[in-house]
Amino acid sequence: MGRMAEAQRRLLEQMMGPEAMGIQPINVDWWSEKVCRNFLFGTCPHIIFGNTKMDLGPCPKIHSDRILKQFQEHAMANPADPRVAAFRQEHENKLYGFVDDVDRRIRASQRKLEKTPEENRKTIDLMREIGEIELSIQGGTEEIEALGEAGKVEESMEKLSAVDALKQLKSDKERELQHLNENAGASGHQKLRVCETCGAMLSVLDSDKRLADHFGGKLHLGYHELRKLLGIFAEARMTGRPWPIVPPTSDKPNNITNPDGGENGEDQDPIPEPPIQAIIDTPKPPSAPSGPRNSTLAPPPPPTTTDDTPRTPNHPKIPPVDEIPVVGHGDKVKREAGELEDDLKERRGSRDRDHRSSDRDRERSHRDRDRDDKYDRERSSKYDDRDRERHSDRRDRDRYRDRDGESSHRERKYERSRSPSKRRVL
Repeated sequence: MGRMAEAQRRLLEQMMGPEAMGIQPINVDWWSEKVCRNFLFGTCPHIIFGNTKMDLGPCPKIHSDRILKQFQEHAMANPADPRVAAFRQEHENKLYGFVDDVDRRIRASQRKLEKTPEENRKTIDLMREIGEIELSIQGGTEEIEALGEAGKVEESMEKLSAVDALKQLKSDKERELQHLNENAGASGHQKLRVCETCGAMLSVLDSDKRLADHFGGKLHLGYHELRKLLGIFAEARMTGRPWPIVPPTSDKPNNITNPDGGENGEDQDPIPEPPIQAIIDTPKPPSAPSGPRNSTLAPPPPPTTTDDTPRTPNHPKIPPVDEIPVVGHGDKVKREAGELEDDLKERRGSRDRDHRSSDRDRERSHRDRDRDDKYDRERSSKYDDRDRERHSDRRDRDRYRDRDGESSHRERKYERSRSPSKRRVL
């Protein structure tokens, strides 16, 4: 609960400013560890992937207009500063980590879609072996019950160990089948394709509008921007040109927290919510002409702009993130990527398999418990009868011994109480 409250506090602080939360502004410089290095270069993943299925939550470090302006002025005045170069390299490594992660997921999705006939045959053989082992386990369980009823304890124990070995073999086969299904694509996925930019699963039967919604989605555009920035950085490194630095401007996004305060007054007119084309600054791809559906799976061409400045949330042409309408969230993102129907089918299939396996395990546990109880009752009844006879014999001996001892004691007492003249000579 405390972690959730901390995340909400950071989100409110980022939206409304630290002064609104009763926090005193911190006077820090751009080289401080508390400042977001990604924000200084104009691309913070916490803002780019906000309200998507890759949402990272609010950024834990400081986003300040004053610090951003200070850093941009220093970087343009001193481009050879080693601190700026180190921060730039750290920023590039962070972006490369995100792109490398999505590339790894893309390769895994492509492997799932590539299932050979040999894998199909191996899957069928494993399922047949699992069914045969299940029948053997059921037959062995019935034999154990019959031997237990007949009183053959040793044979039933040997049969029980054999059944346990079959259960272990069955679990190994099931794990092998699960591993094979995870590394190979299911037969129903043959009509799916993987987006080469964001790793989403796209269907070749999707309409043009659905594909256009995907390519205009916030997640797809975010990864497209990261790849574009990495390309710009690599080109600048190879050609020896200075890396692009966003020039300082007087326009300030309202979504950035300002520790100095007092710069975003309440009397300012609110910025109207622009359309989605103005937000992403990239027109949606037009409807594809009549032809094969695969032609619409290619991402839209990059926007033609007069300048080479990447379109980031901190650019003056981009409105603040709190005024950007949410483009896909939760199930809508999956629906845009063509994954919702496939996820529902997979979820239902896994749920049915879990129910069936849980029912089988419950029934098997009931049978094992009944068999063990029956065996314990027979064994306990056998030993209880023997113990009962032994205790009965002991009680009889004790009773006879007590009776004989009392009678002899009475006789001795009676004989001692007689007078010497009448005492009988024994």
